Order: sequence, then structure tokens, then C-alpha cells
Amino acid sequence: MELIIEQKNNKELHKLVRFAVKAIAKKGCGHYLLTHICINKGKLCCTDGHRMHVVEHPQLKFYKTGMYELLENKKGTIKIKQYSDPIDSFPSFKMIADVVGKRREHAIKAQKGKSGFDIFVSQVIRAVNENEAISVNYLKDVYPFIDTFIPGEEKGCCLFESEYVKAYIMPINAV
Repeated sequence: MELIIEQKNNKELHKLVRFAVKAIAKKGCGHYLLTHICINKGKLCCTDGHRMHVVEHPQLKFYKTGMYELLENKKGTIKIKQYSDPIDSFPSFKMIADVVGKRREHAIKAQKGKSGFDIFVSQVIRAVNENEAISVNYLKDVYPFIDTFIPGEEKGCCLFESEYVKAYIMPINAV
């Protein structure tokens, strides 16, 4: 079944799904989880293996649980189609969420405004562990959608979040 999310009908959901699909790996990379969209109980997840974008929005509860292929991602229209092969079990991202969620006391509010992105990048650089780095391109993707950053433990996943969006990003070894 093909689903269409149009900007003119639902601007907010369209914008959030466009954010999520930025984390889909390029075609031909191997595992189907890296090149498809997972929808389960009101959550939409995309990953390229290094980062995972999760959108949790009330309207996503109306979408059938399963794997979806991204057919079209244009400014005004997103088309997805349910993956033809059934999956044995839906992937669980609970473990990642639990580990990062325990570090809430280290949360940093993302600065917004004229110099907000530059300040945000500086905050992230100072907060990640020594010898680790996060791609500035990943930060550009998440910045417009998030308001909080939680650094991970050493060699651990970092969480960027807001009301409807979570982005889990693994730092890379900078040495």
C-alpha cells in the first residue's frame, strides 16, 4: 500500500518525516533496516547505522505497523510504500533510549537565535568526550528540530530531542 504525506494537507507531519528520512542509508548498503522506514505504534524510525531519527507524532498512530520504502521525497510530497516482505519481529530501540535517558541530568538546552547554531555546535563539541566528534552535517540536520542535547557516556550515543523528535547519534573516534 502506498501512502502520501503532502505538505499542503499536513505541514507539521510532512516536515517531521522529511527530517526522519535524512537518516536513511543510501540504497545498496546491505541490511534492509538501514534503507527503509520503520513505523510502529505512532513512532517512525530511520537509521543509517550511525544515527537514528525517531518521530513520535499522534497522527502516526494511524499508519500500519511495518517496514516502508521511501519512493519519493520532494519539498511538497513524500511517498512511502509498505515493504513487500514481512518481518519476523519489529526492531526495538528501547535499549538505546534507556541508556541515553539515564543521563538526563547532563541535558543541555540548544541555543536558538541569531548565533544559535554556532553556539549549539560549541556546546556539543565541549560536551562530547575527548577524542570523539560528531559530524557537523548531522548537527545541521537536527538543529532546527531539537531543543535539548544529552551527551552520551564515553563511546556512547548522544541524544538530541524535542517534543516530537529524537535523534540518536554515535560520535566518531576523532583520533
